[in-house]
Amino acid sequence: SEYNISEEVGRMKLLSAQALFCIVLNALYPSFADDNWADEGKPYFIAHATLMTLAWGFFIPLGTLLAVGRRYVGGGNAIFGNDPSFYPMHRNFQSVGVILMLLGFFMVVIACVKVYGTANFANPVLWDFTSDEIPWNRHVRIGVFVFFFAILQVILGMWHHYVKVRHDLSVSAEEDANTSNSFVRPLIPSWLHIILGFVTVCLAYLAMIQGYQIYGFIFNTNSVIAGYVVVGVSMFFFLVTVAYEKTILIRSR
Repeated sequence: SEYNISEEVGRMKLLSAQALFCIVLNALYPSFADDNWADEGKPYFIAHATLMTLAWGFFIPLGTLLAVGRRYVGGGNAIFGNDPSFYPMHRNFQSVGVILMLLGFFMVVIACVKVYGTANFANPVLWDFTSDEIPWNRHVRIGVFVFFFAILQVILGMWHHYVKVRHDLSVSAEEDANTSNSFVRPLIPSWLHIILGFVTVCLAYLAMIQGYQIYGFIFNTNSVIAGYVVVGVSMFFFLVTVAYEKTILIRSR
């Protein structure tokens, strides 16, 4: 049967008391999908999920951890190579992740046009997407913020690197070792880049969890379990590594 936007809009609702029960009962594997739902956009939704999982489940978190654990990147004890700077690897992993994210975004734009007739995320059919089965889901809203935060991160990262390079060119290594001449991170772009980067990755994990919840709702497939496993392992490794590195940093001061 053809997808009827008016029928889906009629099922939409804001957060309700049902969410408290449903989120426990169906958060991991919703088995109530309509087999005919979104068939035309299915390949693009699958491509979107795959590309975003590669971007936010592997490349971008690992690129972030290369910066967090930069003391292991370069130097005599390096485990990621002999480059004296972590930046090239950090930049390369993040760049691949952002490219995959852009491709994933392009895939979901095509899918939404085919299924909903619009790719305007501000349109209520997308922005307010909920249903009786998943009334708490805010994948679209969170995903939009993650997308724009990621673009902002690219700008901040390049800006921060430019500021650091200018400092390194202006003073010698000996001068930089002197406290009065050492590099001090400015609030913008450096600290904002660091803080927003961590927040963006965490939001991306939440977006992926809710994205796979929608995936299971649409396609009613056990493959959604694999997605949860990948996201869960990546999120655990990322958060534990960040906590470990920051604990060592605090204790060393």
